Amino acid sequence: RHEQNKLYRAASRLKDAVREDQVVEVLFDSARDIMKWDFAAFTTFDRGRRAHTIAYAEGRDAEDLRGLVFSSNEGLVSQAVKIGHALPWKGEYDPQTQIIFTKRIRLKDLRSLYVIPVIAGEKALGTAVLAARRAGAFNVEKSRLLQVIVDQSAVAFQNARSLQAREKMASTDVLTGLFNRRVLLEALGRKFQSAQRHGRSLSI
Repeated sequence: RHEQNKLYRAASRLKDAVREDQVVEVLFDSARDIMKWDFAAFTTFDRGRRAHTIAYAEGRDAEDLRGLVFSSNEGLVSQAVKIGHALPWKGEYDPQTQIIFTKRIRLKDLRSLYVIPVIAGEKALGTAVLAARRAGAFNVEKSRLLQVIVDQSAVAFQNARSLQAREKMASTDVLTGLFNRRVLLEALGRKFQSAQRHGRSLSI
Protein backbone atom coordinates (compact mmCIF):
# COMPACT_ATOMS: atom_id res chain seq x y z
CA ARG A 1 0.00 0.00 0.00
CA HIS A 2 2.88 2.34 0.81
CA GLU A 3 4.38 1.77 -2.66
CA GLN A 4 1.01 2.27 -4.33
CA ASN A 5 0.58 5.59 -2.54
CA LYS A 6 3.93 6.81 -3.85
CA LEU A 7 3.05 5.83 -7.40
CA TYR A 8 -0.41 7.38 -7.08
CA ARG A 9 1.07 10.69 -5.88
CA ALA A 10 3.51 10.72 -8.76
CA ALA A 11 0.77 9.95 -11.31
CA SER A 12 -1.49 12.67 -9.86
CA ARG A 13 1.24 15.31 -10.10
CA LEU A 14 2.28 14.24 -13.59
CA LYS A 15 -1.31 14.66 -14.75
CA ASP A 16 -1.07 18.37 -13.95
CA ALA A 17 2.42 18.86 -15.43
CA VAL A 18 2.08 20.59 -18.81
CA ARG A 19 5.67 21.79 -19.29
CA GLU A 20 8.82 19.74 -19.69
CA ASP A 21 10.47 21.28 -16.61
CA GLN A 22 7.38 20.49 -14.52
CA VAL A 23 7.53 16.83 -15.57
CA VAL A 24 11.21 16.61 -14.63
CA GLU A 25 10.54 18.30 -11.29
CA VAL A 26 7.87 15.70 -10.46
CA LEU A 27 10.21 12.92 -11.58
CA PHE A 28 13.06 14.11 -9.34
CA ASP A 29 10.74 14.66 -6.36
CA SER A 30 9.11 11.25 -6.78
CA ALA A 31 12.51 9.57 -7.07
CA ARG A 32 13.61 11.32 -3.86
CA ASP A 33 10.51 9.90 -2.20
CA ILE A 34 11.80 6.40 -3.02
CA MET A 35 15.51 6.83 -2.32
CA LYS A 36 17.79 9.64 -1.18
CA TRP A 37 19.80 10.67 -4.23
CA ASP A 38 22.72 13.08 -4.21
CA PHE A 39 22.76 13.81 -7.94
CA ALA A 40 20.02 13.71 -10.57
CA ALA A 41 19.97 14.61 -14.25
CA PHE A 42 17.57 14.38 -17.15
CA THR A 43 19.03 14.06 -20.63
CA THR A 44 17.26 14.43 -23.96
CA PHE A 45 18.23 12.62 -27.15
CA ASP A 46 18.19 14.06 -30.67
CA ARG A 47 17.95 11.03 -32.94
CA GLY A 48 18.74 12.98 -36.11
CA ARG A 49 21.96 14.49 -34.76
CA ARG A 50 22.78 11.45 -32.60
CA ALA A 51 23.37 13.89 -29.76
CA HIS A 52 22.47 13.98 -26.06
CA THR A 53 21.77 17.10 -23.99
CA ILE A 54 21.85 17.37 -20.20
CA ALA A 55 18.63 19.35 -20.06
CA TYR A 56 18.18 19.36 -16.27
CA ALA A 57 20.50 18.54 -13.37
CA GLU A 58 20.41 18.87 -9.58
CA GLY A 59 23.02 18.18 -6.93
CA ARG A 60 26.76 18.58 -6.80
CA ASP A 61 28.34 20.15 -9.91
CA ALA A 62 24.88 20.29 -11.52
CA GLU A 63 25.14 23.92 -12.65
CA ASP A 64 28.25 23.16 -14.72
CA LEU A 65 26.47 20.33 -16.53
CA ARG A 66 23.15 21.92 -17.53
CA GLY A 67 22.93 22.49 -21.25
CA LEU A 68 25.94 20.31 -22.08
CA VAL A 69 25.64 18.56 -25.46
CA PHE A 70 27.61 15.42 -26.31
CA SER A 71 27.57 12.86 -29.12
CA SER A 72 26.61 9.22 -28.74
CA ASN A 73 29.53 7.30 -27.22
CA GLU A 74 30.32 4.34 -24.97
CA GLY A 75 29.00 6.09 -21.86
CA LEU A 76 26.13 4.70 -19.80
CA VAL A 77 23.67 7.37 -20.97
CA SER A 78 24.30 6.58 -24.64
CA GLN A 79 24.21 2.85 -24.04
CA ALA A 80 20.96 3.01 -22.03
CA VAL A 81 19.30 4.89 -24.92
CA LYS A 82 20.71 2.43 -27.43
CA ILE A 83 19.62 -0.79 -25.70
CA GLY A 84 16.50 0.60 -23.99
CA HIS A 85 17.48 -0.85 -20.62
CA ALA A 86 18.60 0.64 -17.29
CA LEU A 87 22.34 0.60 -16.50
CA PRO A 88 24.66 -0.28 -14.80
CA TRP A 89 24.03 -3.77 -13.52
CA LYS A 90 22.86 -3.72 -9.86
CA GLY A 91 23.26 0.07 -9.75
CA GLU A 92 26.92 -0.07 -8.76
CA TYR A 93 29.17 2.74 -9.98
CA ASP A 94 32.94 2.76 -10.39
CA PRO A 95 34.18 6.17 -11.62
CA GLN A 96 37.51 4.65 -12.65
CA THR A 97 36.01 2.27 -15.20
CA GLN A 98 32.54 3.64 -16.02
CA ILE A 99 31.57 6.73 -18.00
CA ILE A 100 28.21 8.38 -17.36
CA PHE A 101 28.08 11.19 -19.92
CA THR A 102 31.56 11.66 -21.45
CA LYS A 103 35.14 10.94 -20.43
CA ARG A 104 35.61 14.61 -19.60
CA ILE A 105 32.91 14.56 -16.93
CA ARG A 106 33.80 12.80 -13.69
CA LEU A 107 31.27 12.86 -10.86
CA LYS A 108 33.21 12.40 -7.63
CA ASP A 109 32.31 10.55 -4.44
CA LEU A 110 29.42 8.61 -6.00
CA ARG A 111 29.14 4.87 -5.44
CA SER A 112 25.61 4.10 -6.66
CA LEU A 113 24.18 4.97 -10.05
CA TYR A 114 21.08 4.21 -12.08
CA VAL A 115 20.61 5.42 -15.67
CA ILE A 116 17.05 4.74 -16.84
CA PRO A 117 16.02 5.26 -20.47
CA VAL A 118 12.97 7.50 -20.89
CA ILE A 119 10.90 5.72 -23.54
CA ALA A 120 7.55 6.79 -25.01
CA GLY A 121 5.97 4.85 -27.85
CA GLU A 122 9.04 2.62 -28.24
CA LYS A 123 11.14 5.74 -28.86
CA ALA A 124 13.89 6.85 -26.46
CA LEU A 125 13.46 10.51 -25.51
CA GLY A 126 16.50 10.52 -23.24
CA THR A 127 17.45 9.23 -19.79
CA ALA A 128 16.88 9.84 -16.09
CA VAL A 129 20.17 9.67 -14.16
CA LEU A 130 20.13 9.15 -10.39
CA ALA A 131 23.22 8.73 -8.20
CA ALA A 132 24.09 8.47 -4.51
CA ARG A 133 27.26 8.66 -2.46
CA ARG A 134 26.47 5.53 -0.47
CA ALA A 135 26.88 2.04 -1.88
CA GLY A 136 23.86 -0.21 -2.44
CA ALA A 137 21.39 2.65 -2.81
CA PHE A 138 19.45 0.84 -5.54
CA ASN A 139 18.02 -2.48 -4.50
CA VAL A 140 15.64 -4.51 -6.66
CA GLU A 141 12.50 -3.01 -5.12
CA LYS A 142 13.63 0.61 -5.42
CA SER A 143 14.82 0.05 -8.98
CA ARG A 144 11.44 -1.38 -9.93
CA LEU A 145 9.56 1.59 -8.46
CA LEU A 146 11.89 4.08 -10.15
CA GLN A 147 11.36 2.35 -13.48
CA VAL A 148 7.57 2.66 -13.12
CA ILE A 149 7.81 6.39 -12.30
CA VAL A 150 10.18 7.03 -15.21
CA ASP A 151 7.78 5.20 -17.55
CA GLN A 152 4.92 7.41 -16.34
CA SER A 153 7.09 10.50 -16.73
CA ALA A 154 8.05 9.54 -20.29
CA VAL A 155 4.45 9.82 -21.48
CA ALA A 156 3.95 13.11 -19.62
CA PHE A 157 7.20 14.50 -21.06
CA GLN A 158 6.20 13.54 -24.60
CA ASN A 159 2.81 15.20 -24.12
CA ALA A 160 4.43 18.37 -22.73
CA ARG A 161 6.85 18.47 -25.67
CA SER A 162 4.00 18.08 -28.18
CA LEU A 163 1.98 20.83 -26.46
CA GLN A 164 4.97 23.16 -26.53
CA ALA A 165 5.49 22.49 -30.24
CA ARG A 166 1.82 23.23 -30.99
CA GLU A 167 1.95 26.45 -29.01
CA LYS A 168 5.04 27.54 -30.91
CA MET A 169 3.39 26.77 -34.26
CA ALA A 170 0.36 28.80 -33.24
CA SER A 171 2.38 31.86 -32.24
CA THR A 172 5.32 32.04 -34.67
CA ASP A 173 5.86 32.33 -38.40
CA VAL A 174 7.22 29.07 -39.80
CA LEU A 175 9.61 30.77 -42.25
CA THR A 176 11.15 33.47 -40.05
CA GLY A 177 10.54 32.18 -36.53
CA LEU A 178 9.17 35.62 -35.58
CA PHE A 179 5.99 36.15 -33.58
CA ASN A 180 2.91 36.27 -35.81
CA ARG A 181 -0.03 38.70 -36.08
CA ARG A 182 -2.05 36.80 -33.47
CA VAL A 183 0.60 37.33 -30.81
CA LEU A 184 0.90 41.01 -31.75
CA LEU A 185 -2.85 41.58 -31.40
CA GLU A 186 -2.94 39.80 -28.03
CA ALA A 187 -0.02 41.91 -26.78
CA LEU A 188 -1.69 45.11 -28.04
CA GLY A 189 -4.90 44.14 -26.29
CA ARG A 190 -3.10 43.71 -22.98
CA LYS A 191 -1.31 47.04 -23.38
CA PHE A 192 -4.55 48.91 -24.23
CA GLN A 193 -6.31 47.40 -21.22
CA SER A 194 -3.40 48.33 -18.95
CA ALA A 195 -3.36 51.92 -20.31
CA GLN A 196 -7.11 52.29 -19.76
CA ARG A 197 -6.95 50.78 -16.27
CA HIS A 198 -4.18 53.15 -15.14
CA GLY A 199 -5.41 56.18 -17.12
CA ARG A 200 -2.23 56.43 -19.17
CA SER A 201 -1.67 57.33 -22.82
CA LEU A 202 -0.33 54.78 -25.25
CA SER A 203 1.63 55.23 -28.46
CA ILE A 204 2.86 52.83 -31.14
